[in-house]
Amino acid sequence: EIDIPSDFVVTWDLSYNQDNTVIGYLIPSDTEGMYDLVIAANGDINLPQNCDSLFRGLTNVESFDFSNAKTEMIMNLSEMFENNKKIKSMDLSMFNTDRVRYLFRTFYGNSELETLNLDGWHPILIGHGAQSIFYNCKKLKSLDLSGWDVSRVTTFNYLFFYAQELEYLDISTWKPNNVTDLTAAFHLLRKIKVIDIRGFTNIASDYKFNGILDYVSKDAIILVGNDKLRNDLKTTYPNLNIQ
Repeated sequence: EIDIPSDFVVTWDLSYNQDNTVIGYLIPSDTEGMYDLVIAANGDINLPQNCDSLFRGLTNVESFDFSNAKTEMIMNLSEMFENNKKIKSMDLSMFNTDRVRYLFRTFYGNSELETLNLDGWHPILIGHGAQSIFYNCKKLKSLDLSGWDVSRVTTFNYLFFYAQELEYLDISTWKPNNVTDLTAAFHLLRKIKVIDIRGFTNIASDYKFNGILDYVSKDAIILVGNDKLRNDLKTTYPNLNIQ
């Protein structure tokens, strides 16, 4: 039996089999008017295959600790941390993402997030699995996503939309096989130094790219591998350094 503190406010049975082997509960926090959410078990806590929206909309949460969580089974992280608006730093390097296929809107709306440790992440995304992941993460400064496999992703719309403080972005290894939508993917990257999409060589004839580089830093170097995409971008953004 799980030992729950006597000052708990509310509890939930979070176990897959609804047998109380995993319990969630709220207890008063050291910060007045706030609460700590604890997820407890007598053994390992295995996060489910589908973590879609698991912590979505927790607008007052300030930190997470996943040190005792098992993540090997996760396949869907979509919207998991959407609109966690008070989170400033997240270390998710302990996550095993080898089975992850969807990251749709995972960090969407995390407007105070400054540092995000995704070291060791190797998701194999498909379809719309990369859409709007970092939408409005306007305080993030650096992202290394070089370990991601996006070969089966088609839509990248709003991927880094309004990440206006982002200075470093490594997606140089990305090689999608059929890009259909790049709408506003890099919109408002005011401080970015390099956007390397030379691996985006397979572009659909009717692909969408509205707003892809709107308000991007004029000092940025944009490296493009597809001739049609390069020509379209040069025509649309004559003042940017597109190579």
